[in-house]
Amino acid sequence: MTFIDPGILQFFRSGGWGVTTVDSAGETGYNPSIALDSNGYPRIAYNDWNLGDLRYASWDGNQWTLETVVADGVVGGTPSLFIDSAGTPHISYYDYDKGDLWYAKKADSGWAFELVDSSGNVGLWSSLKVDSSGKVHIAYEDITLPNSQGGMNLKYAARGPNGGWWSENVDTQGDVGQFASLALDSQGKVHIAYMSYAGSARFFKSNYSPADMRGLLGGRINRIPFPGLFFPSYGLKYARQVCTGGCTSWTWAVETVDTTGWSGFYASLAIDSSGTVHISHQDALGQDLRYATKPSGGSWSKFAVDSAGDVGEYVSMALDPQGNPRIVYYDVTGDTHTATCSEPLPPPEADCHYHRKMKYAKRSGSSWSFSVIWSSITYGDTYWHTSMIVDKDGIPHSAFTDGEKGDLRYTRWSIAPRLSWTGEPNLISDGVDPDQGNPFVQFRFRVKYSDSDGDPALAGYPRLHVRRGTATAVSEISGSPFAMSAYAVSGATASYETGLWLAAGEDYSYYFEAYDRWGVRATGAPTVSRLGPTVADVAMPSEENEIFAYPNPARGDKITFRLTLAQLAPQIDLKIFDVSGALVRSITSDHIAKFSAPVYEYAWDLRDEQGSPVASGMYVYFIHARDQATGKDLKKVKKFAILK
Repeated sequence: MTFIDPGILQFFRSGGWGVTTVDSAGETGYNPSIALDSNGYPRIAYNDWNLGDLRYASWDGNQWTLETVVADGVVGGTPSLFIDSAGTPHISYYDYDKGDLWYAKKADSGWAFELVDSSGNVGLWSSLKVDSSGKVHIAYEDITLPNSQGGMNLKYAARGPNGGWWSENVDTQGDVGQFASLALDSQGKVHIAYMSYAGSARFFKSNYSPADMRGLLGGRINRIPFPGLFFPSYGLKYARQVCTGGCTSWTWAVETVDTTGWSGFYASLAIDSSGTVHISHQDALGQDLRYATKPSGGSWSKFAVDSAGDVGEYVSMALDPQGNPRIVYYDVTGDTHTATCSEPLPPPEADCHYHRKMKYAKRSGSSWSFSVIWSSITYGDTYWHTSMIVDKDGIPHSAFTDGEKGDLRYTRWSIAPRLSWTGEPNLISDGVDPDQGNPFVQFRFRVKYSDSDGDPALAGYPRLHVRRGTATAVSEISGSPFAMSAYAVSGATASYETGLWLAAGEDYSYYFEAYDRWGVRATGAPTVSRLGPTVADVAMPSEENEIFAYPNPARGDKITFRLTLAQLAPQIDLKIFDVSGALVRSITSDHIAKFSAPVYEYAWDLRDEQGSPVASGMYVYFIHARDQATGKDLKKVKKFAILK
């Protein structure tokens, strides 16, 4: 299914961000994790919050296929998806009911499941990768222990290519492991970024059950209740495997990266081909988007990427083919406008008319550029969890939770499609033929759609907008925008047309509108309003002289039937009978000449259907004209004579 609201799409340069709805059944789309297959098609693992299921969505180039991976209780928490080189999806996920970490792998016969860790309450914020040998690596959080025994821990689990899971603690110093993000370097070594917590109060109570955790994770978890009563300290931490050779045994090197404000929220880690570490995260106290980087063998550089307002929630980062970080995050600065809220008002604890943006940051060299993917004014929390990946062509793809609607959405940057003139006769430099006419003329509107990255037009587009009035006071005519039909298709390039009958006495202008299948708006000359066509009035015929035949009687070798019709676009049938009622000749509309609206003529050569001359005598002709524009019918029966 596809969602598009052109009013909120943001476009820049030769492309733009498109947003589509992947799954809107119930309250779904939580904690999405996105990956790409070998074709560059997105795959998304996510949690159905209403049913508690683990769900999986895959795009085949034309449509989304949705499936439930597991529905055994309240499962599928904070999933992590990876697609290996063979195209096989691997998912780690948390079982809220049992407090266990699970692993799912899809084969030809269906999904196979393995229990990874059940030693306590384990498996939140899992992050999964598969190396080139087929070994599976998972970082995750253990929230089993009470405060007195160390609280939350960061754990690591691995599975060899032939099976068998084992796990170990990576960091047990304080409350650690939330927002675990795992990456592998070019040598297959494991790196993990995560948040640590220390202070006079805990972020999560030690005695929360798995069911309690499900409730906590459904909200904005970085907002601490009654902050004046707490003195917490948060930090971004980083752990890496230290080993040599085949890395059959190792130790963990753990270091604190950033303690600015409440750093480490939504930590997102990536390693480039040179071994440089990149981590994006949020300082929830300063409400800033932050970034830390460390070259192999070097030291950390850390700074705020965006500090304008309340920014940086739900960070997700990926590297482009050149190793530049790309970051998706939220700007929830906004203002509340309770006085303008419509009835019924939202509950007192909800924000009303809160302006929110999904933003995108890209680093090139030492500079950052920013764009807005989506912006809206809404009630309460609009966007939640995000997940981003960049394909081999440098195109970013992101999945996110629409928190207001409870939908899973997908967004990607796409090259903008183009609309152009078709270049056909009379359509070289505009999109309408003829440029001048009258109410009896059908005006033909045509436009060509093309897309350099092969995306077809969004269903229902292109559309034709026709407006009346002057440049300072225009309004769409009835029925506008009009659907168009494709008449020439070659891949993602197609020509479209529609025909209209327009009333006289108006000033008209027109333009075309289109989007690609991701919702990115088309550019080009046809998208700009143009004047025309000119429609002149024509006097309608009187009833007395609508239809006649001449000469009557016919004495030579032909008789002409002349029709003057008060119809905009008649489909005409002419039938000739002898006085006994036998059909002599049938003439269809395509053989009846149109002189100038509303006059039509047909010259009969006095021969029957077999081409034989007819005899002298009395004959009857029957006219049936149906107006294609209005559906109005006209039927007439008249006599004429032939004298030879």
